Amino acid sequence: MTEWFVELQASEKDLRFLMSSLGSADLSIFQEAGSTFLRAPGFLSRMSDAEARDIATGLLETINGAAKVLNPSYDGVFLKAIGFRDEQREIKRHYILHAQAGRYVLHASGKNDPTLPELVELTTTIPAISKALTLYGSMVHNWKNPYMVMEVIEEDHGGESAFISSYPELTQRWKLCKRTANSFGAIGREARHAKDFEAPSNAMQLEEAQELVRQVLFHWLSTKIKNG
Repeated sequence: MTEWFVELQASEKDLRFLMSSLGSADLSIFQEAGSTFLRAPGFLSRMSDAEARDIATGLLETINGAAKVLNPSYDGVFLKAIGFRDEQREIKRHYILHAQAGRYVLHASGKNDPTLPELVELTTTIPAISKALTLYGSMVHNWKNPYMVMEVIEEDHGGESAFISSYPELTQRWKLCKRTANSFGAIGREARHAKDFEAPSNAMQLEEAQELVRQVLFHWLSTKIKNG
């Protein structure tokens, strides 16, 4: 059985965070010969190199999404190479990929927050969480993906009305976020539509929208874990 390992490209602070957060049999970080690797046998075994690449890329997006929810200063780790152990037990790289990092404005979470392995585990059983964290983990600095994350959460609740009933304190900010995202008059070519939606007089800033989505995503995920 071939077990693939993912060589990571990241800042020291992000690698330290992952090393302190991931330590289960299914997800762990280790360093070898000057490089840092992700081990995920439950995700990256018994598959071809092409399958391993695709699954590793998706897994890192999920991990990044979960880590960004939990950590205020996390930027993201990226796939540098994948490899497997040869007959001499050395990791043989198969090929190398590169990626761009994004930056987000987040704030710290508390000591009773869900753990990173718990969040990643949820993606294997709840498709909506896999979709939301993949989108959130691959976000660039624009309005598209935050809005798409919003749509995933709303759909999981059964629509906007059901969502608002679950988060009544966010009603006005949530609606303002959506109105801003849809309005060409408010944000120009970044808008999700070219139609002339009325621009809100107090249009939301992108950084505020991203933080709003992070807060809701965090509470949504916490509820999923609490409810089993």
